[in-house]
Amino acid sequence: MIRRSDSSTPGVLAGLLAGALGVGVLWIAAKVSTPARAAGVQNDAILQVTQWASDTLNAVLNTIPEDDHAWLGTRWYDPGVPDDWTTQSPSVAPERVVVLIHGLDEPGGIWDQLAPALHDSGHTVVRFEYPNDQRIAPSASAFADALEELHGLGVGRVDIVAHSMGGLVAREAMTRPELMSKDLPVFDRFITLGTPHLGSPWSRMRAVAEIREQTQRWIESPDHDPKRLLLFAKDGVGQAGTDLLPGSEFLNALNERPMPPGVRVTCIVGRAVPFGDFDPMVIAGSGALEQLVGVRDARAIGRGLDDLKRELGDGVVPVSSAVMPGATDIVVVEANHRSMIRSIELGQAIGRMTGKPGGPEPPAIRVIVDRLKVPKPKTPDNILP
Repeated sequence: MIRRSDSSTPGVLAGLLAGALGVGVLWIAAKVSTPARAAGVQNDAILQVTQWASDTLNAVLNTIPEDDHAWLGTRWYDPGVPDDWTTQSPSVAPERVVVLIHGLDEPGGIWDQLAPALHDSGHTVVRFEYPNDQRIAPSASAFADALEELHGLGVGRVDIVAHSMGGLVAREAMTRPELMSKDLPVFDRFITLGTPHLGSPWSRMRAVAEIREQTQRWIESPDHDPKRLLLFAKDGVGQAGTDLLPGSEFLNALNERPMPPGVRVTCIVGRAVPFGDFDPMVIAGSGALEQLVGVRDARAIGRGLDDLKRELGDGVVPVSSAVMPGATDIVVVEANHRSMIRSIELGQAIGRMTGKPGGPEPPAIRVIVDRLKVPKPKTPDNILP
């Protein structure tokens, strides 16, 4: 039986939280070190310690609220309901929907601006959420199950828009043979936003994002139960970070599999620093730099700056990694990993306090809306001679 916290015993609760947080510190430390020390080869000892810490937290806290994972699964966008999302599917499912799938340690809100833009453009929008700390393969299995459920409701075709690791989850679901045998809708457009198709070295630092995710979920929870801050123990033990490392076994296998025939792929790539037409080699060839460090070192500096210009990416995913092998529709936007699709929440809050809400629309939104335009069917009235 799940028990709620008793506000009359704050000392007991504080003791439980202190003990659980102590184990949590060990758990977080293991999460940080697992991908860094397990590149290429899974470190079983570290994962065993991590799993033990996670199990201990769950045992100590046998008081996690009943709705701790109520956010998992599919939700339909409906601006007429509280919070704009509902688990209630329409009585008559549309033939086509746009499915949104988030990335690693996403606390929600990444689709706050894209979903209404797609709705206003005439699309039916569904989002899928999953316990994203686990390995990518089981997340992909859950996504395939959700797609199969949509097909069972009558959805015949889907467009998928995926942010960050969500693109890898979607690709795994779309290309793994045993999942492709499911009764799935037809895949039309597949759009990735800052997806690390070739991995990201920042996956070693993913515990910081984990803290952000759970804090944000706690802030948005209805009861602000402090135990919700410890829900990191419920969504995996950090194996996703290992899958995201460049050259991981998961990525090598995924990038060897072709996409299903007919899928139109668009990769939106963020570039955090707007270099514009800046040419690093112009600086390298300047007489001043050559006099200062010598011709050879000046050219080396120029090449290094040129590499930085090409590879800095969105601050999380390098430019080359954000392009799926074989993709030809590549769009580069001047934004970081999150602001390409969602305005920075702090900036929005400041705008509301100062009476100046709004601001520029995230640059990827117009690109997505444009790519998802459904061609008008040809009729005798609109066929050109």
